[in-house]
Amino acid sequence: MEETHDEKPAPSSHSRNQILLCFLGMLLMNLVVAIDATALSVAFPAISKDIDASFISIYYTGISFLLAWTVSQPVFASFAALSRRVTISVILVFFMAGIIVSSLAKETWVLILGRAIQGIGAGGIVALTYVLMADLFTLQERAKFISYLTLVYLVGTITGPLIGGGFSDRVSWRWIFWFQMPLTALAMILVPIFTKSVQVPLTKKQILAGIDWVGMTGFGIGLSLFLIIFSASGVSWPWKHWRTIVGLILGALILVATFSLSYLSKMKVRPMIPLVVIKDRTAAINFFGSFSQGMIQCTLVYYLPLFYQTARPFSPLMAGVLLLPMCAISSIFSIVAGQLIARTQRIKRLSVIGWTLFALGLIPLSAGALSVKTPVVGWIFATVLMSIANGFVIVSCPLATQASAEHRSDCAFEERIGIKAMAAALNPFFRALGQVIGVVLGETVISNILKKKLSSDEAANILSIVSQLHSSNARSEQSYLIQAVVDSLNVVWLVLNVVAVVNMLLSFLTKDFKFEPSVKPEPSKVKVDGLDKQ
Repeated sequence: MEETHDEKPAPSSHSRNQILLCFLGMLLMNLVVAIDATALSVAFPAISKDIDASFISIYYTGISFLLAWTVSQPVFASFAALSRRVTISVILVFFMAGIIVSSLAKETWVLILGRAIQGIGAGGIVALTYVLMADLFTLQERAKFISYLTLVYLVGTITGPLIGGGFSDRVSWRWIFWFQMPLTALAMILVPIFTKSVQVPLTKKQILAGIDWVGMTGFGIGLSLFLIIFSASGVSWPWKHWRTIVGLILGALILVATFSLSYLSKMKVRPMIPLVVIKDRTAAINFFGSFSQGMIQCTLVYYLPLFYQTARPFSPLMAGVLLLPMCAISSIFSIVAGQLIARTQRIKRLSVIGWTLFALGLIPLSAGALSVKTPVVGWIFATVLMSIANGFVIVSCPLATQASAEHRSDCAFEERIGIKAMAAALNPFFRALGQVIGVVLGETVISNILKKKLSSDEAANILSIVSQLHSSNARSEQSYLIQAVVDSLNVVWLVLNVVAVVNMLLSFLTKDFKFEPSVKPEPSKVKVDGLDKQ
């Protein structure tokens, strides 16, 4: 593959149409994934009552989904080098299988299993989306198309609770999964047909030999062990119990040993998280930004509905409706961010503004200024700054890491292609890691505080109790329980505020790369599966 610094002519109309159809399919996949990732959050009380699940076990359905989502991303990103089409087809099969298992679940463990299978597919979808976008568009084009992708993702993320609340209120929570089936089936047809494959200067044997099998396996085992033990500590057993100590230490040691072996091994493998990708300061800070953005957004989406259904006598549907302003504002400003970056060709300014607004927006929540007595309008207004910030940050962080990758001067052209692809895939990976950390941390904080303030039975069955807090008599009798939930959530908001402040300070330390014409492969070496792109 020859290196060139000239922008190639735009592809023919026919080829461009196929690229847009592929992108349309990617948008559809991400919409379904985003809806699915958050639709269950408002339905947890109804599900808990239906299948008799405890507070911890019902949140494990969300944790298992997000954990599988996180662990699967580097796996599928590595296999994408073999065949984009085959990889995306396998991913969609996993996602559909998870939908079927979850929709038929009548016991908690079956639902957890189904969500884990679906999470594997969801992680692959998100990872391959960024890899395919790196194939399809130049960096400057990506600023525009990532804003469209972000719009779809944010709409799905925030309308998910509305859809989940509507189904659980009016029909059944199982419809959350059933309605995904036709959309997923359409994506299974559309995306593989129009997926673009890029030839890399490596054989299949070299690609397989270079995959960090030890790193991916160790990461999955170590992270799963650590998070499961962490989420159960203080509730299922004390923090000083041997299970907690041994489990956390063992999980941490597995993670440390895994990455040490990956980086120090003399075998010619590409580490799951290559140091060459993150050693740049701007890239490292923005990868942490993607992690933090995922953590803050997912924690809010998972636990704000709990507040709305506890502090206020709102149904799951109404709790979802109250999240809609976040969707609208974040969506609008994600598009604004993408267009501003495309025009100004600068990223840093929006990143600084975004994290500053995040820090300011979380102050009322973390300071306890919003309570049971706060009007609904007050809660909606408090989310405005955070929504604007989310729109800015979710666009600026991925673009900053990719701009950093494309401005590398310390590596050959072929290596720069790999760095760009890994940078594209690592953004959703770090965001997903932040999401699962946020949900686990929130569940652990809430569970431990509720255990101290409530009886063991009340703490374990808090979601079933919440689903029955609609009458004024029930609310007056359970006022102490309502206050306990609000107090525990205030601690969660405080943690998020600290994370936002740290990112605000770090954003000043990044470089502001200027977009330049992206290097693209020779037309003869790029093809659309089944069709020549000439």
